[in-house]
Amino acid sequence: MTTPAQLKRWTILRRCLIGVAVFLTLIATFYTEESWRGKHAWEHCQRALEAKGIKMDWAEDIPEAPVPDEQNVLAVPVMQKWFFGNGAKELLKGMEDISDVGDSNYPSTRIIEADVVFGPQGAIPPSGFTALSYGDSQAKAEVSRLMNEALGPYFVDPWGMMHTLRRPEEIQPAKILLQCQTAPTAKELEQFLPNEQIEPAGNGSYQVTTQASRTVGELLATLAVMEPQLTVMRQALQRPYARLVGDYQNPKADLTLAGFGNVARTLGAMAQCHLLQGQPEEALRDLTLSHDLCRVLEGLPRNRWELLVTLIHETVMAINMSVIADGLRWHAWREPQLAVLQAQLTKINFVSDLRHYFLKRPAAVSHYYANITPSDLGELLLGGFVPWETNAWTLLKASLVGHLVPRGWVYQNMVQLANGCQAFSESADSSGQKVFPKKADAAGIMVGSHPSPYNFIAITAMYRYSNNFRANAKIQTEVHEALIACALERYRMAHSAYPEKLDALIPQYLDKIPTDLIGGQPLHYRRADDGKFLLYSIGWDETGDGSKPLSDWVWDAGR
Repeated sequence: MTTPAQLKRWTILRRCLIGVAVFLTLIATFYTEESWRGKHAWEHCQRALEAKGIKMDWAEDIPEAPVPDEQNVLAVPVMQKWFFGNGAKELLKGMEDISDVGDSNYPSTRIIEADVVFGPQGAIPPSGFTALSYGDSQAKAEVSRLMNEALGPYFVDPWGMMHTLRRPEEIQPAKILLQCQTAPTAKELEQFLPNEQIEPAGNGSYQVTTQASRTVGELLATLAVMEPQLTVMRQALQRPYARLVGDYQNPKADLTLAGFGNVARTLGAMAQCHLLQGQPEEALRDLTLSHDLCRVLEGLPRNRWELLVTLIHETVMAINMSVIADGLRWHAWREPQLAVLQAQLTKINFVSDLRHYFLKRPAAVSHYYANITPSDLGELLLGGFVPWETNAWTLLKASLVGHLVPRGWVYQNMVQLANGCQAFSESADSSGQKVFPKKADAAGIMVGSHPSPYNFIAITAMYRYSNNFRANAKIQTEVHEALIACALERYRMAHSAYPEKLDALIPQYLDKIPTDLIGGQPLHYRRADDGKFLLYSIGWDETGDGSKPLSDWVWDAGR
């Protein structure tokens, strides 16, 4: 016979079981509903994109016909190993000492740039000294000019060290008398020369010093350790095709591409050394190899890696353009080399490449996220793992998180990603010669305006895409400016002065004047009274007048 206590316990248990069943049913209904809702939204998004002519076949860009090994750059085994895997470390293993500023063979040296003394207004400067008024608004610029003249030609390498053409014992410091009523304190002098190291030298005088390492000749000798590898690259790049040997369809293929930036920095430093030594043809050879290495990137299908390819290409070109600018400042380039550099720059269109990426991105989104495993999803949501930190717990945690996220939320994020990429693709014209900042900014914030489970993956991606889009437009503008600057230098060499207007460059030095990507008007140019020029774009805010070097995207004419 059932007692009242037993009946009560059974009643409680039955209610608990019913509650659990209802709870599980609600959870199952929630996941089913979210899955249906997300998949339905994605299918609708796909149809809308296809109606606009956007192809959703991820495999469309995968090369079908194989390339004969003897015609394939990447069939040279070390080429693929160096640039598409862990072989990047092997590529640079002979260069450990280059970035070591404490290397005992090449210790850093304090070079005296200037001896600075003070005197009253109107004081007669000592022999060899240049008198400047401390309160004069032009005094800072004149002090910098005198110190630059004392140092002679120099450059700062990618590892942060300055290298001079002259040896330290050959440098004669600038001698400067600053006239003032009251000698400034050490702190005030540091504010007067904010980027210099100033040291007391006794009797109220000071020395302005800078740190330098190897001379240009010494650095070039050190960089020669890379010559065997560079020779292999030059020989490999004589082949007409570059096709990655591997599984294109694997969305997790390991493509580190770590070697490109390091090799470009090395070649850039070599080119700067050659320019300072009066060897522009050798400098062009260095930059041409750096430029040609980007052909290796052509072997990657655009369906997944185009953004990474574009970023690597942009990095390489930013390094090369810095070298081009240095050579123009030093007037070290000659007519034949400038003509070749212009031909290389003319072929570059980063905006068009990025626009193509955004057009292809919805197909890549579909391929990757529709097949993503719970572990990969969890890893993505947890911010990714550093390989050496991955352990059983982090893998388990990623798997648990990935299984808890409704698949429908992934589909909803796919919709947001695809629509955001479509908006970015419409932020540049089809030719890649004009971008629309306001459209790009709107695309960047469109996804993140209302954070929710339906866009928590897309928000991070859109923020990154927005930054990439702006940086892409800036680097392409710099390419246009470099192209014009090379033509201006060729004109100067022929006519002993820069032209009054850019139209004078056509047709002998330029086929046409590159336009400003922002607004589509010609880039702005003025010839300055000091024998230099000002060349600039109005910049992302579309209001520039050339007075703000950062926001107006001004060509760096330098010192």
